[in-house]
Amino acid sequence: MVFLNQILFIIVTYKEEFYKCNSYTTLINSFNSSSLENKKLNIFIADNTDIEGWECSIIKPDNNIFINYQKYDNPGLSFAYNKGAEFAKENNYSWLVLLDQDTMLPTNFFDEYNDAINNDDNIPLKVPLILIDNDKILSPAKYINYRSILYNDLNKGIMNLNGHSFINTGMFINTDFFIKIKGYNENIKLDFSDHDFIYKCKKFINKFEVLPIKLVQDFSSITNTKEQAIKRYSLYLRDLKAFKIKKENRLSLFINADLRRLVKLVIQYKSFDFIKIRLKKW
Repeated sequence: MVFLNQILFIIVTYKEEFYKCNSYTTLINSFNSSSLENKKLNIFIADNTDIEGWECSIIKPDNNIFINYQKYDNPGLSFAYNKGAEFAKENNYSWLVLLDQDTMLPTNFFDEYNDAINNDDNIPLKVPLILIDNDKILSPAKYINYRSILYNDLNKGIMNLNGHSFINTGMFINTDFFIKIKGYNENIKLDFSDHDFIYKCKKFINKFEVLPIKLVQDFSSITNTKEQAIKRYSLYLRDLKAFKIKKENRLSLFINADLRRLVKLVIQYKSFDFIKIRLKKW
């Protein structure tokens, strides 16, 4: 296979040893399940854990598995993906796979992504179906006036990028294309990083490909107290402020992203503290 071993898998972790996270363990399982000959698995770990004294042992499970581990003090998801892309370019990896730590990959994941570039159709941006609750399609989604509208069903194939967006995890991107559009906006640390990246893509391409594979995003470990939710909301507002720079239709952005989140939090936690934070931040 001409393009075998040209993929770099980038996994960003936070407060979890990489070798325990869902993305890593299921990626290893997928690689081990592959029948491809002369296969190698190349992984870039960006550990964004900002806990003092945090240490993570490097475990190399196989001679055909190569791990580059980098520790950062949580400069953001965008920074981590950009660093992975820089490493890919410097080491001649043609394609990038972006992953967070909470994604469950199927056993055919490694083979399907290799097949995608061997059957390449000059589409530099490819995405899987991302499911939540096992069967609900979270991504790709229609993205209209800064609001995601989920699909009930979606088939593989090439689609118009306009009017769509998707989450970061699972994205399959040509390295040269990533570098060409200058990657992620590092002023956006987490929230909106995916949507902002897709906005940049739309300036250069008008198509993307949906791959014939389903990944499952696990949100079961995400639970927030009111205090945690307040802190998280402050970070959301920080990223929203960076995201809205040079964006059109600010009213839709305010209604569908800003106001919508605020009302949801006030109702969920039965607290006006979120309104106070919102007024203080702007």
